Order: sequence, then structure tokens, then C-alpha cells
Amino acid sequence: MVVKTDVDGVYCLFSIEHQSTIYKNMVIRYGNYEMTEYLKQLKNKKLKRLVPQVMIVFYTGDKKWNTPLELNDYFDIPEEL
Repeated sequence: MVVKTDVDGVYCLFSIEHQSTIYKNMVIRYGNYEMTEYLKQLKNKKLKRLVPQVMIVFYTGDKKWNTPLELNDYFDIPEEL
């Protein structure tokens, strides 16, 4: 579900999804949704700036969520970097 709203005068998109099963690539999938929306916005000549997005997933499954919660969790980056 996507809702258009106004937060302190700033137009925003809120995306809400219900997840009842663990999906190990949820962060990547949502990143893809987000970038696809920004690309659509860039093509819209009426917009002067990109519209911020807030994406929320409600997980209600029986098992503890044991997969990445953020993009950084997918990487094994050496401390030197």
C-alpha cells in the first residue's frame, strides 16, 4: 500500500507492507522499489525535486526475523575500508 501525505509541508510517499513469512532479500527488494520510484520521479518533468519515501514492513510471522534488516548487513567490509 502506498499513501501520499504531507509532513510539515513536505509531500512524501509512505509505503507499507505486511510480511508474514521471512524473506531473506527483503531489504534488497525494497531498495529496488525505492530506486524504481525515484527513477520514475526523475522522468516526471513537473517535479522540481525528488519526493522522499518512507518504507515500512510489518512482520507478523511466528519465527524471529533472522535475515538482514539493512543493506549494510549484506556486506562483509574489512575494518580498513
